[in-house]
Formats: sequence, C-alpha cells, structure tokens
Amino acid sequence: GMEHFLTLLIMLAFCRDNPRYVFAKESAGKKEETVPVIQCVQMMMNEFVPRMDKGNTIEFRTMLKGDIEAQGVIESYSEKIKEWLEKLNEKAKNTKTDVYTQFINFLDEKGCIGTRSIETTEASGLQVTHKSELSVLNARHSFLNTQDPAELAIGRPSYDLTSMMEALARCGDKKYSTILQMSFAARVRSMVQ
Repeated sequence: GMEHFLTLLIMLAFCRDNPRYVFAKESAGKKEETVPVIQCVQMMMNEFVPRMDKGNTIEFRTMLKGDIEAQGVIESYSEKIKEWLEKLNEKAKNTKTDVYTQFINFLDEKGCIGTRSIETTEASGLQVTHKSELSVLNARHSFLNTQDPAELAIGRPSYDLTSMMEALARCGDKKYSTILQMSFAARVRSMVQ
C-alpha cells in the first residue's frame, strides 16, 4: 500500500544522491560523503514536485461541481457511502492496512475492476457492443488525484467523505468513458450504486 510507495520513494531519493551504495563499491581514490536520508528526500521533493504532472484535479472538480445532476447523485448516495467508508475504516484497522488498500480491494471484490462488454441492439437493428474498463492502476490514480500532494508526501492521506466520493466519481467517469450514451452523472451513478 502507501507504506511501500513511500519506502520506494525514500530509497530512490537516497540512491540518487548516494550512488556508491547502489553499486556496493567504494570510489577508488577520494572518499565521498554520505548525504543524509532526510536531505535526499528534501532535495528530491524540491526538485521534482514542482515539475510533476498536476493531473486534471481542478478541471474534474469544476466539472463535478458544475453538473447539477451529478451533484444530486452524490447527495442521494452520501449516507450509503458514509456507512461504506466506516466499514472500510474498520476493516483497515482489523487487517492493519490503510483505507487506500481497502478501497482498491473493495473495488476488486465487487467486480468493478476489469473489462466488461454488453451487446445491445439499437432500434435500427444495428448490434452495438458497449465496453467498460477500469484497471487497478486507474483506480489508484483516481484515489491519488483526490489527495493533497503535500499531505500525501508525509503519509497523511485524506479519507473523508468528500475525497472518497470524488474518488468513486473519478472511477465511474474513467470506467464508463467509452460509452458515449452515458452522461457524466450516469457514469458517477453507475459507480456509486
């Protein structure tokens, strides 16, 4: 989960600034000083965070707030999602994992992750195949795009109702984006049901 990602990030930062530990050999003449781990992480964050892709967080939130029908869907399912979120928190405590891991596991258990195809026949007699797809990577990105990068970098992700609703809305938008007949609100509804 999140711990593995942060461990990898710290290891990359350390190895980047202390290459002699990567290859496990000492330099032949001069002795290099070891850069402390905290300084390695700080330098990497200062260099790379400003250049990172900011994603479509602002655009998506604007679209979500601007769609009255989608807001109605979110409002109508907020109690159900709140109860689900409490169950995720409880399950995370019992299994000694985090809510992020439980979120991905839940989507996988419920069959939300993967590819689904449905064949329909239109009024004209034309047979059409509708395909929906959500990968684990898409679900992870949907969750991570709802987070504040500064808080996430120090291991404090937000599992509040607003963030989780947005994560589900993002998953629905991604999963059903190829079905042109579905409105944005219908894509959100299909995911939160």
